[in-house]
Order: sequence, then structure tokens, then C-alpha cells
Amino acid sequence: MSDILIYLFIAIVAFWVGKHIAMIQYIQNLSTDPDKFIRMLEEIKRINAECERGLAELDMEDAIMLNTEERAGLVYLFQSIDDKFIAQGKSIEDALKSASERFPGKKFWIPTVKQDTQTV
Repeated sequence: MSDILIYLFIAIVAFWVGKHIAMIQYIQNLSTDPDKFIRMLEEIKRINAECERGLAELDMEDAIMLNTEERAGLVYLFQSIDDKFIAQGKSIEDALKSASERFPGKKFWIPTVKQDTQTV
């Protein structure tokens, strides 16, 4: 039992030392060539903006905007423009599935949901 504790202690110390060595190397690299990191961050910013713009154009162009309501354990979907009933289900995913079955070929968008099942 004591051997396991010694090995565990050695592993924790090795991890801690390795983590600090990596941080020191990162800071040294950052201080010796900051332009490289600035270019990298600018590229990341450009890619993120392009992805957001592309997703917004792709999803919002021909999608029907929906509002959700939860009543008595069911989720109801209504069209945002005129509150027209679209579908219902036990969850948002079920309601979106029902909406896609009821209106084949249509895309739906729920702006308050931030996950992969947001559109159908």
C-alpha cells in the first residue's frame, strides 16, 4: 500500500513540475517572438468571425424563426412572426422532429437554443 502512495506522490510531483516547465517555455516563446502570437490570435479571430457569419447566413436565410413554450410537460413551437402553431413534443428535439415531419423541406430556427439540435 505504501508503494502505491509513493508512486502516486511521484506522479503528482512529476506532473506539477512538467506543467510549470511547459508554462515557463510558453512565456519565453511569447516574450521572444510576440508577433507570431499576435498573428496567430488575429487568424483565430478572423476564422471565428467567418464561422459566425457563415452560420448566421446559412441558418437564418431560409429558416422559419420559432418561439418555444413549455406547458404541462410539453414543448410547443410557434412561428415568431404570427404565433402560428408549428408542432409540439416532450422535448425541443421531439418538437423539432415533429415540425420537420409536418413541414418537410422547411428549416426551423430557435434563437434561444444554443446547441446542435437548434435547427432541423
